[in-house]
Amino acid sequence: MTAQDVQPFIEKLTVVGELFDAKLSEAKLTLYFDALQDLPLWVVLDGLDAAVRQCRFMPKPVEIRQLAVGTPEDEAEAAWVNFKDMMRTVGAYRTPRFDAVVALAIADTFGTWPAACAADLSPEMWASKRKEFLRAFVRHQCGWLYVRTGVASAPAVDFVRGIECGGNSVMAVDQEGSFVRVTVAA
Repeated sequence: MTAQDVQPFIEKLTVVGELFDAKLSEAKLTLYFDALQDLPLWVVLDGLDAAVRQCRFMPKPVEIRQLAVGTPEDEAEAAWVNFKDMMRTVGAYRTPRFDAVVALAIADTFGTWPAACAADLSPEMWASKRKEFLRAFVRHQCGWLYVRTGVASAPAVDFVRGIECGGNSVMAVDQEGSFVRVTVAA
């Protein structure tokens, strides 16, 4: 949300507060706005509408966020379905387009994209891999593994988000979201 969204947000939140008999001070309204300002206004308003339909008490900002965009587990499940669809449609010999979190979850679970596509598993093992993928997705969604990079002769001062690939090699995500292989300083 932006500064122009403050008034419509506060108006809607005040109406929702009246429905739940909640007292919303100026400080509380500001905290609600601050907690949700990374979301677009229309998403937050949808979350407030869902709260009116689903909640029994005045929702906290985290509950409004979950109603608006879902939980990390919901996102992980959607990513798993998308991953399985990409395995069928793209295959091992073409390059799929995933966001960094999905790519890292695939790397954690299967190692490589071709290995994921080549996996011939029983239904029980697919269920196990699904759980592993979901855990990896949520872990990467909620916080990246930060690795120190640089050359052995100079102290490293920059940090890159990435996953360990073994030895002193790391598959990292640069600022543009591209994967690069870097060497971790000794």
